[in-house]
Amino acid sequence: MAATVSVALPATAATGARETTAAPLDEATWSKIFDDNYALIYRYAHARLGCREDAEELASQVFLEALRSIHLYKPTDKPILAWLYGIARNLVANHVRRKQRAKAAYDTFAQKLSLPAGDFIVDRLALSQALGKLTPEQRDVIVMRFISGLSTPEIAAAMGRKEGAIYSLQVRALASLRKVLSS
Repeated sequence: MAATVSVALPATAATGARETTAAPLDEATWSKIFDDNYALIYRYAHARLGCREDAEELASQVFLEALRSIHLYKPTDKPILAWLYGIARNLVANHVRRKQRAKAAYDTFAQKLSLPAGDFIVDRLALSQALGKLTPEQRDVIVMRFISGLSTPEIAAAMGRKEGAIYSLQVRALASLRKVLSS
């Protein structure tokens, strides 16, 4: 049985008023909501992120999240598009925060290795190849600390070692990585 959802439809040209209807959320209804609003959500995401691929992915995530939580949608005098924009705003903010954290972690990592900060994409390939030349434990420490952003106590717990041992392993791993990258 399809869920019944009240959807505030946009103002009509004839009346200028919004109408709210209780419509079953079937495939046709959801398809119409998607078709009517995807381009708007995509344009918003593209304007905020500046990347076509990220905007496409985020717009799709908006509709997936909306479908998952449609039971929470409360019809008001606003159209469903306002609710979708709210979801998009939250997802864009999360995406931007993740990118900033990843860049900050990489810049910190590059600074410890005496690499120039900046071009995250180009340096990732060299870094990936260099990590492959480390021991598995050294690679794990580097990834957990600088890519995943875990603290030394968290890494120690994850690897079942003492914090001092993790610190020493990290120092040796950074020295090895610096040596591999400089050759």
